[in-house]
Amino acid sequence: MTITLNYSFSAGLENLRPARHTATEAAEAADINELGHHRLKLAVNEAFANATHAGAANITIDYTIDDHTVTARITDDGPGLGAPNPDDTAMPDRYATHGRGIPIIRAIDADATWRLADDVGTTVTFTVNPKDTHA
Repeated sequence: MTITLNYSFSAGLENLRPARHTATEAAEAADINELGHHRLKLAVNEAFANATHAGAANITIDYTIDDHTVTARITDDGPGLGAPNPDDTAMPDRYATHGRGIPIIRAIDADATWRLADDVGTTVTFTVNPKDTHA
């Protein structure tokens, strides 16, 4: 059985906590392990923060849950920063104030995608599979 969960937010760092809570709801619905839950929350947090910093006004988070696997799709209406280089997985130096979001999401799902809309906005899609998250 496939479960879908859909949430909409105004962009803003004050909505990071509610956005992370949606990941908890999705993790519980999928019955994934604690490590998978943590990874899902972390990736949602990073994608939401990136959209906020990129100037989005609205952000939607859609989850598809199937067989204990959670696919998250975070869509914003911001101007976009361009698709990341698929080979760019390096973390910035420890004193950098930004630049960790994409490498973190890629570490969670190497097949994560960034799709730029024709007019405005970006959609980030990634999957957390408990088979890939050894506790």
